[in-house]
Amino acid sequence: MCRDINATKEKFYEYIKQLQGLDYTSNIVFWDASTGAPKSGVEARSNAIGVISGFYHHIMTDPDFNACIDSLAVTPDECDDLTNALIRHYQRERNRVAKIPAKEYEAFQAHITKSAAAWEDAKEACAYDQFKPYLEKSVEMMRQFAEYRGYSGHPYNLLIDDYEPGMTVEQLDVFFETVKARLVPLLKKIIDLPKPRTDFIAAAYPIEQQLHLSESLLDLIGFKRDHGLFKESVHPFTMGVDIEDVRLTTHFYENDLLSAMLSTVHEGGHGIYEQNVGKQLRGTPIATGASNAFHESQSRIYENNFFRHKAFISFLYPKLKETFKEQFKTVAEIDLYRAVNIVEPSLIRTEADELTYSLHILLRYELELALISGTLSVADLPKAWYDKMEQYLGVVPSNDGEGVLQDVHWSEALFGYFPTYALGSAYAAQLYHYMSKDLAVEPLLAEGNFEPITKWLNEKVHQYGALYDPTVLIEKITGEPLNADYYCDYLEMKYTALYQL
Repeated sequence: MCRDINATKEKFYEYIKQLQGLDYTSNIVFWDASTGAPKSGVEARSNAIGVISGFYHHIMTDPDFNACIDSLAVTPDECDDLTNALIRHYQRERNRVAKIPAKEYEAFQAHITKSAAAWEDAKEACAYDQFKPYLEKSVEMMRQFAEYRGYSGHPYNLLIDDYEPGMTVEQLDVFFETVKARLVPLLKKIIDLPKPRTDFIAAAYPIEQQLHLSESLLDLIGFKRDHGLFKESVHPFTMGVDIEDVRLTTHFYENDLLSAMLSTVHEGGHGIYEQNVGKQLRGTPIATGASNAFHESQSRIYENNFFRHKAFISFLYPKLKETFKEQFKTVAEIDLYRAVNIVEPSLIRTEADELTYSLHILLRYELELALISGTLSVADLPKAWYDKMEQYLGVVPSNDGEGVLQDVHWSEALFGYFPTYALGSAYAAQLYHYMSKDLAVEPLLAEGNFEPITKWLNEKVHQYGALYDPTVLIEKITGEPLNADYYCDYLEMKYTALYQL
């Protein structure tokens, strides 16, 4: 048993060092698999992840480690903020991992490595049947794990809490009802209006020039490329391997100018968060975002509140016109602004406009609830997807690649993750509102001067990492809890002006 408080802390941190080493290794394997490792090596990678996960589970269930957690948990006044945050983290992690039998946990980690590879092949072939057995196994495992862990109310409460501590199905229902009540009427006013010009977006844009442009955007917003990596993957993502090693990806399409720019800025926001966590948190699981939704708020604020802003478009337009002379020969600045902010129901979540984006999330949230509760079978998922796409967005996929297979998340069994995207947009709008009280944001965007903007976020958000739960952090920054009205206000004001309603 750990008795002396200083000895307990020392032993506690020694365990954390081991756990972080395992986490680092598994992250590198995942990065490698996602950015070019041969698919023929999936079996070896799967086995390696299974072994690493076994060691992780062994430490998380070690009686001595758990005695340290319990001893420190009852002496919060004798621990600093970081230690207390780590105790909270590992109490949650213990619930997530330690209650699951070791062999089943190891098998699950190996399974999702294979599942992710199977999803890539199925997505490319638009063949859901290739992926279905893997998803069936994932859903079955998640249901069983929920029973091992125990939950209150709906089993989905357990899953959402893994990504957004304290959030429940009941709270999510209220949130999405607020968004629907305010945004659906606005969408109906806009949907039948004449569409802006977008032909130039689908012109041919050489990938090499797009890559250079994306790198320039990362430099502009403050992502330190000399402390990370930037590559291409099927599905853009960010990985904070360490404060000094933050990696992100995008995906390029020759006939879509906006896709890579938007995803680059989006992932850049995630990356900036990871790079600017306080150095005293380095080497711990607290050196990351306060929650998935808070992390998403940083990608959303750069992608939507900044990049899509009229003031920033005025800065970006002449640079694009110079870089792509032929493609922009007849394109005016207002054409670019309208195209960047077009409202048009689409099939692909990552390409959705701001106004319809949360409907994409609502669809996934409802399908996840049904899968986990057992009211929807994995076999019937594609049809349910098609039906909800038509119901909420008025469009229907022509194949599973642009439908149920479009997102990587279910291949990695990340159930409970999707709602954090919509919550992140709401956090972003609330942060932008309060930032505007301290900074002249529009003139800064018009100058392309992100230094004061990123510094404000560094000081208000990034430095704290996960020291505080999201409910505590948002009140620390803004003086109030998460308030969806800021998100709705922002969209109503923006699109009412843009479409002259």
